[in-house]
Amino acid sequence: MTQIAPDAEATASPPKRAGVDYSKFDAIEDSDDEKPSAKHSPAKKANENPHCGNCAKEIVKPLRCGVCKKAEYCSQQCQREDWQFHKRVCKKPEELKPKEDANNRKQDGEKTPARPKGDDKVVIDDEEAEDLTWYRHREWKPSGEPKKDFKPVQLTGDAAAAASAADASKPGAGSAWNTAGTWEDKDVSSTAKAMLRARLEDFPSVEVSGGTLSVSEVEALDGEASKPVVRGVTRHLWDLNLKLKLEFKWMGSEGQLSADGTLSIGDFSQNTSFEAGCDSLKAPVVDVSFTGLSTVDAGRRVAIEDALGAKAWPGGEGTLLAALAERMRQFSEEFAQVP
Repeated sequence: MTQIAPDAEATASPPKRAGVDYSKFDAIEDSDDEKPSAKHSPAKKANENPHCGNCAKEIVKPLRCGVCKKAEYCSQQCQREDWQFHKRVCKKPEELKPKEDANNRKQDGEKTPARPKGDDKVVIDDEEAEDLTWYRHREWKPSGEPKKDFKPVQLTGDAAAAASAADASKPGAGSAWNTAGTWEDKDVSSTAKAMLRARLEDFPSVEVSGGTLSVSEVEALDGEASKPVVRGVTRHLWDLNLKLKLEFKWMGSEGQLSADGTLSIGDFSQNTSFEAGCDSLKAPVVDVSFTGLSTVDAGRRVAIEDALGAKAWPGGEGTLLAALAERMRQFSEEFAQVP
């Protein structure tokens, strides 16, 4: 059988394109084959001298730290000055060989190589001259004393009496959870208002100038009251305002006549005094107003004002204001007894 030889032109490599020069890519190297340049090499110069760890001066004969063997100094002065910073990181170098090898060498008679003299310097610890107490908690070490079990001891004689006196002096006021006697506040406003309102019931009337002056009703009663516990002592605090409705009745030529009025008491508190001639700061604010007295003669109006006694606190004896002040005083004493 006759074999046909392959075409010579088909087996040859494809010709390069005319006019294209690829020689400019010959100098390109792959990134994996790149090598660091000499100027960026981190190698240390062989002839470079060490520098002082404190003043950074170049030194020829360094003084090394006697503990870590790494820090180098130009003088003992620099060594002392840098110790307050260096001691935070200074530690002995780790041994390269276990201790068993050193013991075996001693048993075999091998000598430990001597350390060159003058190579190391022991740093002088001058902590006493510095106020460096922030790190001293690291120096604590557990004591070797055995743990002791707590055993209660019964107090007798003077010790028992002293303990009883101490318990008696402890704060006892306040809630059961507040054994320490710290600040505790209890709102008793509703209780205080009810107690004061009860004291104002059946209020006595005053006979004046052929007529009768009386309190017909408690028109308003508001304010706040509390019993805080401060350092184991209960305080009684209140600030109340009341408004009473007044009524004056008398017989005129046309029959029985009447005039209405109001008596307001403000700033009634635990600091209110009931003594005659007391400081104005310890007296409540008293205000009286009347309507319908235009038909009353001037002499009778003066008599009504005197019967009220509103010109001075707590009012003169036998006046309506004096009777009110007595009821308020009784409330103050009663409120102090409420737990």
